[in-house]
Amino acid sequence: MKSKNLIFLIALGLTVGCGPANRFNFKSPIPVKQEKADRAFPEKPVDLKASLASVVRTGDLSQILSIREVIPLETNDDGIIGEVWDLLLLDNTWFVTDKRLNQVLQFSREGRFLRRIGRKGQGPGEYEMPWYLTEWDGRLVVADVGKGAMHIYETDGKFVKSMSTWAVGINIQGPLFFHANRLFLSDFGAPAPSTPSHVVFDAAGRKPKILYGFGERFALAERLAKTGVPRMPMTAFTRVGDTVWTASPYDCSPKVYDLEGRYLAGLPAGVDGVTYDDFEGVNTNDEFRKVIQKPFSHRIIHLSPLVMVHYWASPSRMSLFDTHGNLLRKHLEVPFAMRFTRKAAGDVMVSPITLAYFDKDELPKRLSESEYRAALDAGLKPGQHNGDNPYLFLYGLAD
Repeated sequence: MKSKNLIFLIALGLTVGCGPANRFNFKSPIPVKQEKADRAFPEKPVDLKASLASVVRTGDLSQILSIREVIPLETNDDGIIGEVWDLLLLDNTWFVTDKRLNQVLQFSREGRFLRRIGRKGQGPGEYEMPWYLTEWDGRLVVADVGKGAMHIYETDGKFVKSMSTWAVGINIQGPLFFHANRLFLSDFGAPAPSTPSHVVFDAAGRKPKILYGFGERFALAERLAKTGVPRMPMTAFTRVGDTVWTASPYDCSPKVYDLEGRYLAGLPAGVDGVTYDDFEGVNTNDEFRKVIQKPFSHRIIHLSPLVMVHYWASPSRMSLFDTHGNLLRKHLEVPFAMRFTRKAAGDVMVSPITLAYFDKDELPKRLSESEYRAALDAGLKPGQHNGDNPYLFLYGLAD
């Protein structure tokens, strides 16, 4: 069952890499930052609070991250969720992208359904494949993988404008964030392996303008794609203070850059997982599936003063760094409920779980006692949650 679940979840993620990237040609070359930053990294270790340092030493994630709250997302005819792909806490409300039903929904902080944001279509404010979310100047930004565009809305759902990256030959395929009117876009679709992995736009104008790219594209992934082997998207990409942390799904060693795209350092692998060399002789889907039975980089979650690198495997693994790039713990087994973590929201890490997948006897075995008790306090009625929307499990660092 574990192997089947792993392949099923991987298949869902791999579809990101099968988008329409090859239909685009760049209007102009992308300036690539190739120089190394004049800055020592990793830096001096962060002075962790004694209580946090103590539990970090135990290597027990259930002590390092404790359940703070469980929020059931209201289920009704207008707000049924097929599969949570991304979420964002903005203006004290939850925004959720649904990869299966291609929709964006808004819920109150307590989980009450508020409204649908935009809709599927070809008109203004309408989207095709709304997968990723971020915030820009207090507004909601929806990254539309299907249209190669970012749709911007007020937090009450009013459409503001769209910005097309297709207009400059860029296809959105991974996470993104804004900083100082700059859009940092990860793992964009590219027709040539010589292009960088990530691109930065000036987003202040009427249409995005390419400023520079950074990060080396994994050429072997493009070769594999030509043989019919799925291209794994980079979903491990996040801002950590004045740095950008990335991790390729073909390797387990995070790479760190400054906000100008200059390379800072490659950090130690947090697990004994895949390496680039593992893919050298791969030419078929069967060979590919055998390789990715090993852990591979899945997400990076910044919950200051820690950075958690999540590796997809069965069972799931995680490594802990401080925000200065120092490895604190590696190869930690991830408790069941934390395996579905999407991102941090303020001082908590959010993991959406569809409890309807589990019967009343299985669920208490899957969750820890504290997680199960918190779910009951949130209104969970064992055996009566079939068809319900996900519950958001919120975790905070030890006090």
